[in-house]
Order: sequence, then C-alpha cells, then structure tokens
Amino acid sequence: MALKLQYVGARPVVKIRLTAWGNDQEYWFARGQIRDDIPEEYIVNRIQPMIDNGGTAWKIINDNEKSEAMLSVVVEEKKVAKPVAKTETEKSEAMLAAVSEPTPEFDQSMSRAEMMAWCKSKGIKTSTKDTKSTLTEKALALNAGADE
Repeated sequence: MALKLQYVGARPVVKIRLTAWGNDQEYWFARGQIRDDIPEEYIVNRIQPMIDNGGTAWKIINDNEKSEAMLSVVVEEKKVAKPVAKTETEKSEAMLAAVSEPTPEFDQSMSRAEMMAWCKSKGIKTSTKDTKSTLTEKALALNAGADE
C-alpha cells in the first residue's frame, strides 16, 4: 500500500513512540518532513482516525493514489487536440471580407483623424499639414471625379 506520513503541525519537532504497536522505536519528525518507515497499521489505526476527526497536524500520503492520478493526467493530455490553424484560403477570405466592407460616406462633420483615415482608405495622398478644409476639398474632388 506504501503509505507515508507527513507532519504539518505547528511545532518545529515532534516525536512518536510506538511501544503499544509492538515496535519499541522513536520516530522524530520536523515540520513538513515525510517518512515512509512508519508501520502502516499505525498510520491506518491511529493517524487516519485522528485526521477523520478533524486533526490537522498529520497528512497521509498514498503513493499508489499519486501514481494513478499522475497516470490519469498523462492519459488526459494525450487526448487533448491541438487547435487547427486557419488555412491560407480562410485567411484570404477573411481579408477579402474586411476589404469589401463598405466604407462610410465622406461627411464634413467627421473629425480630422477620421477624414485622414477615409482619404487614405480611398487612396488619396494626405499630409500631416492637411487641415479639415483641405481634406474636404480632396474628398469632394474625388467624389466629383467619380461622378463624371
């Protein structure tokens, strides 16, 4: 069964004497120490009931449960499928859909930044010195040229 005992209590050092269990030895534990040489019948008959009643100074570690849990995690990881990357055709279709979306009509109430973006999307050359009035003139010129 391979049970191990760990002391997790408040004291820095604890001693267990197992004279009643046919073992005339003393076992010392430091806080956080794990020992595997404690008789399993002592762990099952003495420590387990104490933990079941709410004792928090001891922790029982079962190696068999750990190995089974670790094995189940490894098996689950193998079953996880990796996400499939988009193919080139899906990417190009997404790009075409984004490009083919109609751009809003030019409006003189747009902000300067919106006007700059609209002009750039239509292929009109812009400069950082352009004002709203010059951008409006360029847009109206483009629309007048498209109407002819």
